[in-house]
Amino acid sequence: MAEVQTTRGLPDEKKEFSVDTGYGKVKVIQTSMRAGLTDEATGAEMAEIRRVTLTAKWIRSGIEQSQQIAFYVYRPG
Repeated sequence: MAEVQTTRGLPDEKKEFSVDTGYGKVKVIQTSMRAGLTDEATGAEMAEIRRVTLTAKWIRSGIEQSQQIAFYVYRPG
């Protein structure tokens, strides 16, 4: 999450990678899209704000597990 927030430019629309944790691999899926927020005063879409979702997937005791977090990133353009 910190890497996405501090990297310059827009977050990747879709990105997947695996992390070997020592207990097994965790697949991380990143998706990014416009947040769809509007300025209350003008009604204009705030296109500079992106909603980023990170999903981690792994297998534990033969059962697929997952956790997800979503956050907003502002990139003035």
